[in-house]
Amino acid sequence: MEIRYCPIPTLSSNLKALTSLNISDNKEATSFPEEMFKSLANLKYLNISHFKNLKELHTSLASLNALKSLKIQWCCALESIPEEGVKGLTSLTELIVKFCKMLKCLPEGLQHLTALTRLKIWGCPEVFKRCEKGIGEDWHKIAHIPNLEIYY
Repeated sequence: MEIRYCPIPTLSSNLKALTSLNISDNKEATSFPEEMFKSLANLKYLNISHFKNLKELHTSLASLNALKSLKIQWCCALESIPEEGVKGLTSLTELIVKFCKMLKCLPEGLQHLTALTRLKIWGCPEVFKRCEKGIGEDWHKIAHIPNLEIYY
C-alpha cells in the first residue's frame, strides 16, 4: 500500500493482512497518530520518506513484530527514533536511515535486535560521529550488526 501527498490517515483495523506500507511526501505532519501501527501485525516492510516536519516516531512502532525492513528517509526534522518503539521489532533484519539531518543518536534498544543484519546510515551527521568504529558513543549499539554502511 502506498500513501503519498495526503494527510496521515487513521489506518483501519481491516488491514491486518497488509505486508508492505510506503508512506511519503507529507509536509505538515510532525508525528504519526498514536494508533497508527497497532493494527498492522503482519507488516513486513515499512518505508517512511519525505516528511519535512516529522520530529518523532511513535512508540506504537513496537507493535510491528513481523517487520523485517524499516526505511526512514528524508525526514529532515526527525530528532529521535524512540527506544520503546524499537524494542518490539524482533524480526527486523534491515534498518536504513538516510538524510535525517536532525537525528541525534540511535535508540538504545538497537543492540538487542539480534536479527538485524544490515544497517545503512547516510546523511545523518550527528549519528555518523556517534557510530565511529570502536570509539563512537553509539558504537556499542551497532557493533553486532554484520553489514554496516555509515556515511556522512
